[in-house]
Amino acid sequence: QPGRREIVTLTGPTGVGKTTTIAKLAGHFQLREGRRVGLITTDRYRVGAFPQLQEYADILQIPLYSAASPAEVRRAVQDLSEVDLILIDTAGRSPLDRTKLHELNEIVQATSSHHVLLLLSLSGGPKNLPKIAQQFAASQPTSLVITKLDEAIGCGGLLSITREIKLPISYITTGQDVPAQIEPANPGRLARLIIGRDQLIF
Repeated sequence: QPGRREIVTLTGPTGVGKTTTIAKLAGHFQLREGRRVGLITTDRYRVGAFPQLQEYADILQIPLYSAASPAEVRRAVQDLSEVDLILIDTAGRSPLDRTKLHELNEIVQATSSHHVLLLLSLSGGPKNLPKIAQQFAASQPTSLVITKLDEAIGCGGLLSITREIKLPISYITTGQDVPAQIEPANPGRLARLIIGRDQLIF
């Protein structure tokens, strides 16, 4: 929402494409909506995570901070006082690792986020996604981003996701190109994908 500062945190299990998605969102909001965007990454586990995001930040000419603790996250948010949208990338967590999930929850609480996006990949099918979402419930996600629709065998699984997880879908991603191949989850578009009347654009 233009006119006020927003903080958006991305969470989710490993391998769902959080770093690529945050770069897509940064490009979308800066290039299409004229927002002043800043990035924070808390991913200190995955090798190459920071350089990858730094490359995107350099291309878009937007600031990027690395934060390894809740206190560092709060400082980074304060330092990004000149932007009106802060996007925060978190490390992928196993839904079964309670310790790492607790660390994630502490990070999310430190961000004072207006929106917490839970990323789930459709590439492995929808069967286990409600269980995965339940493991991330403590981070209080406000909506879903469904990724890797281009790797899924059909999009009918979107229907079961919306029924069982009971969170709105805010975005879908359809490939790895940055900043393209991300789109807002328009209800009509989702319905047509579910029944197979729309094709994904690669």
